Amino acid sequence: MSVKRRRELDVNIESDNDSDEDFKGKKRTQLSKEDDEDEEHRNESADAKRLRLAKEYLEKMKQKGVVDRERERDENDESDKSDGEGSDGSEDSVTRRLKSDSWKTSEHYFRWVSSELNGLDGSSFTKKVIRPHSKTVTSVALTTDGTACFSGSKDCCIAKIDIETGKKQMIKGERKESDKKLNGHTDHILTLAVSDDMRFVVSGGADKTIRVWDTRTLSLVRKLEGHRDDVLSVSFRKRSCDLYTASSDRSIKVWDGDGFVYVDTLFGHQSDVVSIHGLNRPRIISGGRDMTVRLWKIPEQTQLVFRGHTASVDAVHMISAHLFISGSQDGSVCLWDVAKKKPIWSCANAHHGKWISAIGSVTRTDVMFTASSDGFIRSWSLSKDKRALVPLNQIPVTGFVNSIDVEKNGKFLVAGVGQEHKFGRWEKIQQAKNSVEIIQIPLTST
Repeated sequence: MSVKRRRELDVNIESDNDSDEDFKGKKRTQLSKEDDEDEEHRNESADAKRLRLAKEYLEKMKQKGVVDRERERDENDESDKSDGEGSDGSEDSVTRRLKSDSWKTSEHYFRWVSSELNGLDGSSFTKKVIRPHSKTVTSVALTTDGTACFSGSKDCCIAKIDIETGKKQMIKGERKESDKKLNGHTDHILTLAVSDDMRFVVSGGADKTIRVWDTRTLSLVRKLEGHRDDVLSVSFRKRSCDLYTASSDRSIKVWDGDGFVYVDTLFGHQSDVVSIHGLNRPRIISGGRDMTVRLWKIPEQTQLVFRGHTASVDAVHMISAHLFISGSQDGSVCLWDVAKKKPIWSCANAHHGKWISAIGSVTRTDVMFTASSDGFIRSWSLSKDKRALVPLNQIPVTGFVNSIDVEKNGKFLVAGVGQEHKFGRWEKIQQAKNSVEIIQIPLTST
């Protein structure tokens, strides 16, 4: 090989090495910038974060509007249009997109998708079974983007499960003296909820405490105390971090999302408050062992009482601003209109007389799910006149289904399953497995 050729090769090799080093340097710089951004925004308030994200979203929509406008202009050979007209077009595009997104997240937005489930049998629903806990799974909660699920159990532990890979991260409990430095629950975990911005997961349990965790680091953010008995249900207000908690002490507490500061206590139930749920507005529904369902209007400090069940109401779920469903230990499922004190529809033996333990729905659609210990999760559709529920099909699940949560677009649901009911040991299903089941739903239009 000539000296000239060897020199050229040496120069090329050095050039390649420089390119690799430049790439690695850029990558390190990028990661460093991301870390700096995380550190910069770590301590910002909820209002400040919403404002920042809104500005970023608007800028993205403007850029997308400009790109779409330019693409349309090229396709139509409209090269004679002025830059000012293009700018107006991008503004119109942003406005339309914002209106569309706002409408889709409002309580009045509604989709009819149940026709895709009608006629399917149990084999149409594929499932993945994950066993992160040693005892009965009592609660499950999905992140807003559907990438992760949190589960709580009678083993006092919380698991974070990656939906795609099934990998688990654990927050351990403190049942033993050697665990006292873990900041975990000291008794059964009974309820979980994830905030809409996916920053926090909140847990409540039989140790009478509420604990707020960072969803990313799984570290304890704050421990909330105030309830005098078991914490049975927690719920975040949609598009907010405002928190509601319900307890066996017959009260519901309201916590401000900015710092989780105590705001108010709601009294009215004559026995344990078992389940609560809400949507965008500052109002929630609750079900209790006094056999009533109540609608709470937080700013007005008023409540409406609904009667129709003959036993404890263990599950409630809001479908829209005006409709909600409830399930009871009497085995019935009821559909309610907030303007009427009696149910507008009811099914006396929805699960062959077994207690109704959990209710969920595909967000802002006509598809709902109820669960019990009869071996099935049952799907329902809302009738076209919105005055009844129509049974669709059933998904086989062995054990007590203590909790269900549905991905917001209806791609899948997660079920917390155990050998025992989450509130007691009245019955045990030996063949059941304490697990989290991820069940794919064959919906495509959502």
